Amino acid sequence: MVDKLQRASGWTKEEAIIRTAFLAAMHDIGKCHAQFQVKGIGLPVVQDWIERELLPHASRVDIRHEAYTRLWLEQWLRSKGWGRFSSGTVGLALQGHHGSFVVPCKRVDDGSASINELWKQLRLQVVEELLRFFQMDIWKQQDFPDHSTFGMLLSGITVLADWIASSEAFFGGDIPDWHQAKQKNFEVLALQFLDQVGLSGKKPINAEMTEEDSFLRFWRHLHLPSLRPLQALCEQIARSEKTGGLAIIEAPMGEGKSEAGIYLLNCWVAGSGGDGMYVALPTAATANQMYSRVQELLSNQGTEKGLRLVHGMAWLLDLQKQYWEEDEREDWFRPKKRALLAPYGVGTVDQAMLAAMRVKFGCLRLLGLAGKGLLIDEVHAYDTYMNTIIDQLLAWCGHLSIPVVLLSATLPVKRRKQLLEAYGGDVIEGAVNQQYPLVTVAVDAKTCEFPVLPSRPNQEYNLRMLPGALENAEAIVNAVLDWADAHDSGCAGVVVNTVYMAQQVFRKLKKLHRKGRLPSDVELLLYHARFTAGRRKAIEDKVLRWLDKGSLQDPARRPKRAVLVATQVVEQSLDIDFDVLFTELAPIDLLLQRIGRLWRHERPRRLNHAESKANVSIFAPEIAERFYWGKTGAVYEPLVLLKTLAVLQKRNQFQLPQDFRPLIESVYDDEIANVPDEWLYSLASVREEYRKNQVEQQQRARESLYPKPLKSELAVTPIFAVNEEVSEGEVSSHLHAVTRIGSETRSVLAVPKDEWERVGQGLVSHEQLHHWMKYHVSLPEKWLSGCELPALKPYRQWSVMPMHPGSPSFWEGTSKGGNVIRIEYDDELGFRLGKEEPNATSL
Repeated sequence: MVDKLQRASGWTKEEAIIRTAFLAAMHDIGKCHAQFQVKGIGLPVVQDWIERELLPHASRVDIRHEAYTRLWLEQWLRSKGWGRFSSGTVGLALQGHHGSFVVPCKRVDDGSASINELWKQLRLQVVEELLRFFQMDIWKQQDFPDHSTFGMLLSGITVLADWIASSEAFFGGDIPDWHQAKQKNFEVLALQFLDQVGLSGKKPINAEMTEEDSFLRFWRHLHLPSLRPLQALCEQIARSEKTGGLAIIEAPMGEGKSEAGIYLLNCWVAGSGGDGMYVALPTAATANQMYSRVQELLSNQGTEKGLRLVHGMAWLLDLQKQYWEEDEREDWFRPKKRALLAPYGVGTVDQAMLAAMRVKFGCLRLLGLAGKGLLIDEVHAYDTYMNTIIDQLLAWCGHLSIPVVLLSATLPVKRRKQLLEAYGGDVIEGAVNQQYPLVTVAVDAKTCEFPVLPSRPNQEYNLRMLPGALENAEAIVNAVLDWADAHDSGCAGVVVNTVYMAQQVFRKLKKLHRKGRLPSDVELLLYHARFTAGRRKAIEDKVLRWLDKGSLQDPARRPKRAVLVATQVVEQSLDIDFDVLFTELAPIDLLLQRIGRLWRHERPRRLNHAESKANVSIFAPEIAERFYWGKTGAVYEPLVLLKTLAVLQKRNQFQLPQDFRPLIESVYDDEIANVPDEWLYSLASVREEYRKNQVEQQQRARESLYPKPLKSELAVTPIFAVNEEVSEGEVSSHLHAVTRIGSETRSVLAVPKDEWERVGQGLVSHEQLHHWMKYHVSLPEKWLSGCELPALKPYRQWSVMPMHPGSPSFWEGTSKGGNVIRIEYDDELGFRLGKEEPNATSL
């Protein structure tokens, strides 16, 4: 961190430390104002000052001390020879220490002429006291080499130091006044506290880049027999590029991308003097699985306690670990604003994206990332809205010299170039390599591309298109029955695009199972996001127990015959393995992700026959002049669906990974050569709609972003006021800085009615809230539109939906229009609207 401050300020190492500390200590100088102090008029000391005419009798204005800090400090620094831009950067950075850089303030007199002069001198005395404390003189600063980096780091450091010094845990009891505090050994206190919360700067992982076997030693607990070509290449890159930049790793599933990316990132972080990483994934489920892998890595390095799980449902794992009450270090990082400060973190990509958005304390998130590296998995998996935010995040990462590794199996070339340009700032030449697998590295705006051989030969996949089966539960079930009739073993995956369709397919299969039409030894399971959090975690654990790599060592874990019906929750990052796959049509890159869960592990015996190919059935729409996409067209862009269908129509098999690149590029290029002439009418309408959607999503994302970083100024004062984050339990709206768009949802606690009634109107304890978190679920807002739900006291951001007992359990409410709304739930199907209506909610 200090080296970043050095480069941004132009100071020596010693100057960077002491001068940054002095400026941060000035953040509350705005409180040294009579109009602010008189706010405490009920306090005896304030009353005494008023009687002694040291304060006015009443405050004439509601002064914001952080805004006055900026106003006064900029003027004072200018009087000491500072330049206009350098003083402005410091003033703006310190003004943001309460979360917002937009705080209007006009110059306000302290009071009468005598009071005015008194407080003017007091402010100068405070400055002199600080200069004596730091044993320094004020210096002239005409300009900063990099205003954005220095300003953001100064603001983040100020917030962090302010929170630590205001904490009772820091002082070990009551916070002393200034004269008492001066007698304490600040350095000892600070080091003890930073060590206690895991911010001591000790490097938990020391990746030895000079050793020939560093990759195998880094992952020694995996007992890898040898390196795959991709992993060997990343080891070479780590030795040649010590401090790093941006790496994009494109390789098929099963090549060890995650291990290669984590290794390379930690080498770069160690080489640049950092001490941690944040691993960002698309969903909470994938984050949970990665968390276990990183936890095992750190545990073998002796540093497991430095790890933090960061996403909206992270408390569920915290409860299972039972350390949240006992470990102050973990609890200190619990608020989301501080979560990215933890030395090591695993969570959803949303938490990293917020560092580039105009949310409160975004500077603190940037500070957290600035001392570590960032890895984003499945970087292909996001829409235009999220990609716009990720590009801005990469711009800040590049500006702050944060090492970044991006992983993908299905990244279009066009998107790769966009990511490289975002990180480098200027247009980067190259980045057009069509080879696959491929590692692209950008360091100091220079790009190098490294093709690499896959570790396994091509796998052939049989492809069967079923027109008219998209969103046709009956046709989907019949296809599964045909498979079950023909095979007496195997685990099938059925992946559909909406929760409604998943529930419909599962109910029909369950009914046939009870009647004996589906053999009794076939185990059935439904997996989507619309279960209570506790139940969803149990289902996720069961899916992994059945289908992950652990069943290779313990075959009894894997059912002889099973059907998993699921939504998109299974297509990203989960290391699971099907014997056969049935899937609704989806964009080609996501379709390939689903196929990546087919024959993923090298099992010695597949099914009971001698097939050498994996079988994929794709449920497609009826082929017609005009296509009906149904709710799938609300989840995915119809243009991408149409081009995907056009490509698949010409094939009856894939060779992967050989066909990865041509399949993806044929859909995501700007050409229409693959689209049959008879489809051009449909193509014209969806192309125009696609263009409008892209523009709208980009504009919506940009409204909530920090400006791009500039060396010439700290440009963080946008037209709009700072956005608030969406708290758990609130409804997302365009007024909030949301990281994902789509169908609006409301987070509720579906608490059993008897448990809710036992609490009554009383206050809910922190322990009770954590117990009830297992009932959490996000439901479509339109289900609850106009319904008022009781709020927890004192946690009013949480709404409760008391569930009546029954099979299924249910909740009833009344809309503003007087209509009765019924929502039902059971642990097998999840939540559903009483009057079942299809909706476009995926996952």
